Formats: sequence, structure tokens, C-alpha cells
Amino acid sequence: MKSCFKVLLSVLISAWATNTHAQKLPNKQEVSLRAPADIKIDGQATEWNNQYQAYNKNTEIFYTIANDDNNLYLVIHATNTRIIEKIIEGGVSFTLMADKKNTNNNIMLLFPLLSMNKARSILVEAGKVLSENMTSPAMQRTQPELLEKKATSIEKANKDLLESLKEIKLNGVSVITDTVPHVNSETPYYRFLPMRDHAYKIIGINNTYNIRPMLLFDADGSCTYELSCPIKFIGLPENNSTIHYNITINGRGADRRPNDIISFAFPPAARTMLNQDLEEATDFSGEYTLAKNK
Repeated sequence: MKSCFKVLLSVLISAWATNTHAQKLPNKQEVSLRAPADIKIDGQATEWNNQYQAYNKNTEIFYTIANDDNNLYLVIHATNTRIIEKIIEGGVSFTLMADKKNTNNNIMLLFPLLSMNKARSILVEAGKVLSENMTSPAMQRTQPELLEKKATSIEKANKDLLESLKEIKLNGVSVITDTVPHVNSETPYYRFLPMRDHAYKIIGINNTYNIRPMLLFDADGSCTYELSCPIKFIGLPENNSTIHYNITINGRGADRRPNDIISFAFPPAARTMLNQDLEEATDFSGEYTLAKNK
């Protein structure tokens, strides 16, 4: 019992510290930033010293955008369990625009790509209580035990992520060839991935275009997402270094996705959708000016 109390106390202290830190950050990133020289897209924020440039209240994520001479980088950090569930089940869409008035030239990148069943399995391995089980008395009783086993379970969840994250969806880069052609919304396996009805190209995460994504759990159960994209794909006009961007945390059930669980509160007269925050996308937009090499 004392051990469970210590675990719960440490979680509460961590949540308080996270909330305090979030209140000190701007809602959107306000500065240009050169990427660390030792940057690795590995789902770990060690090269960033676990420090972020903004905390967006609409999506409830910490994030940083940075660049070097060749690539644009996005790192996202989520601590809220429901936001982590939403990211892993529905994926993050990162849209880049040289001109926000010309939406025909957008680049859209979508990652991670997991089936609902695989996403839920990994979340449970990481000690997360899924949204459908939040009110279960049995799950409430076992939550302290899940927290105590966090270190072991997160190691297993990350191993499963590394084995399961194989592709990234993208649009807007004409020179990139779809390495998984002729896929539609009914193709086995691909029909279970996020945003199945959208006309994305699909390439492997180990591709020749230097587009690199990764996502892993941190030791404390939070989640870090990283992505790099070559700046040349954005098509910035000469003498223009400002990129318009949008970050969307997708609703997990978009495009009538198989195996989504949509539940309702009763009685029927007062019927409302449960977990609506997980079913509907949240997003924000901003501008980022490339940082020059001093």
C-alpha cells in the first residue's frame, strides 16, 4: 500500500510540475531555432534537453519547430493520457505551406499509422487506461499496480512501436513516388490505418527522401513524436523564409475507420456521445521563419 501511495504521489507531483511549466510557455512558438547539431529522429527528446518552445492549449501538446540548412524539424511532447491515446490512435497531421493563400501546394505528413486494435494494445502495454475503461471500478482498482509496473511495460510498448511503425502518409510532393501503389479504402491492412479515405501517398519510414518520423513513450509514460522533412519540398520562393504550418491531432474515428468504438450515454432522451474529444480533430496554425546559420 505504501508503495502504491508513493507512485501515485510522484504522478501527482509530476502532473503539477508539467502544468506549471505549460503556463509559462506561449500558446504558439514565437522564435526561430537552429536544430541541435546532434539531432536524431528517434522519438526521444534528449538533444532538446526536454525543453519546448510552446504549449498549445487547444491541442494540449508541447512542441518545438526548428531547422538546419536542409531540414525542418517538429518535436511534440504529450503528457495527458487522453491526448496520448488520441495521437497514437488517430495520428498527427503536419501541414506545411509556402503561401497560406495557395492551399493547392500544401505538404501534408501523417504519422503515426496504426490500426485501432494495435494502438490500443500498445497503450495498454504502456500502462494506460483506455477511454472506454475510465469509469470501470476494476480498472480504477488496478491503476496503482499498472503505475508500479510502468518501467517494464513502457519498454515493451516501445519495442512494439518500433516493430509496428512502418509507414508515413504524405501528400503534396510530386517527386515522391508512392511505394505502396493501388491502395484504396478497402485494401486489407491499409483500410485500418488513420485517414483511410484520403488520397495520401504511402512510403516507408526508412525512405530515400530523408523524411524521418518516430514516436516513443518516455520513461514517465509521456509521449514524444519527432519528424524531419527536407525544406526543399516546401517550395519556398526565393528570398522568402517564412513557412505557414498547421498541426492537427486527428480524431481517431475519421473516415469511418474500422474498429473505432463510439459509445453513447443513456437514457436515449439525453443521448450524448462519450469520448467526443477523442473522436473529433483539434488543431492550430502558425508561422515559422527559418533560422539562419550564424
